[in-house]
Amino acid sequence: MKKYIFIFITALLAFQSSSKLDAQTIKEKSVFKKNEVQIGEGILSLAQAGGWAGVGGVYGWGATGYCSMPDDGTGALFITYKHYLTHKFALGMTIGIDNESGNITYGNERMTSNGYEGTIGRYRVHSFSLAIEPMLVYRRKANFLFYGFIGVGIMSYENKSTFKDNIIKPERYYGPSGKVPSNPYTCREIIASGQVTPIGLRFGRKIAAFIEAGFGYKGLISAGITTKF
Repeated sequence: MKKYIFIFITALLAFQSSSKLDAQTIKEKSVFKKNEVQIGEGILSLAQAGGWAGVGGVYGWGATGYCSMPDDGTGALFITYKHYLTHKFALGMTIGIDNESGNITYGNERMTSNGYEGTIGRYRVHSFSLAIEPMLVYRRKANFLFYGFIGVGIMSYENKSTFKDNIIKPERYYGPSGKVPSNPYTCREIIASGQVTPIGLRFGRKIAAFIEAGFGYKGLISAGITTKF
């Protein structure tokens, strides 16, 4: 008789434990937010790298100057929408813009009587990116997320450069003719674009902060705010 009572009590406890686990699972599923929106900014993006890749390489008509690091601009601004298909996987879409400008220089030239100090002009880069981003969650806690993602898309890119016309020996900078094809010179392209971000960290619950490290249209380092709903 005692044996049957023990089995009955054990079965009852197991049933109660199972009911609690089911209730907890239902609760977790009910509070799991499947949608997220990020707003952020990145530095050292793909568009910025293209801006200072080198005048000769970019334009191909004999110019030998190179573009400096941007000294003015917005950075890589972006908004990303993510939909979590599971606790481990999400699919996102990003729209981004990047506006940068800087000097086009040549070597370490010195100041001369006409005011030239190694700068032969200014460049201004405008870009617009659209991309799809599959995301993998490495680790999840209530107020912390460790993740990574890749992005594949397109970029509309414009580089507008304005050159000085009073520099010494222009053939050194503008090629044998000593002239640019047009001034300002504008290069427009639509190219494939991407982002590889192996490290992403999210801190907070519904409204949180994030920081990411990778390379592409969002930059080497990007950060911002995010919310789930």
